[in-house]
Amino acid sequence: MLINLTEKKGFSVSHKFEENPKQSDFLMHAHGCYELLIFISGDITYLVEGNTYHPKPWDILLFGIAETHKVTLCSSAPYERLVIQIDKKWLESLDSSGGFLYPFEERKLGENNIYRERDFEDNLCKRIVGNAFMHSKTERA
Repeated sequence: MLINLTEKKGFSVSHKFEENPKQSDFLMHAHGCYELLIFISGDITYLVEGNTYHPKPWDILLFGIAETHKVTLCSSAPYERLVIQIDKKWLESLDSSGGFLYPFEERKLGENNIYRERDFEDNLCKRIVGNAFMHSKTERA
């Protein structure tokens, strides 16, 4: 199930949930934008440019433009995540110094794609997801 929480010029936020995920639905792919994925639940690994990541709940995965990635299901457990896709020009317009681009562009492809939830103070990822859901409910009302 896909729920678009918001879609604005320059970025989109969606909540994705598969009750019964099928491996055939998760092919190797890349995007023409940046992607930030907040992993919520599931039994999966991510293959990014040949490197494997094992996310835990509330970890953040970053994918640069044209950085290939694929989900591998490790079991039939439901798979849930929040996906934010961001246009490069839009992000540049917010920060002319390039600081926002740094985590997407200033690393080798397939390296340093994961940020662990435990490394953020005060459960940042849980607060981001909670705020996104609250915001989407208010917009729909």
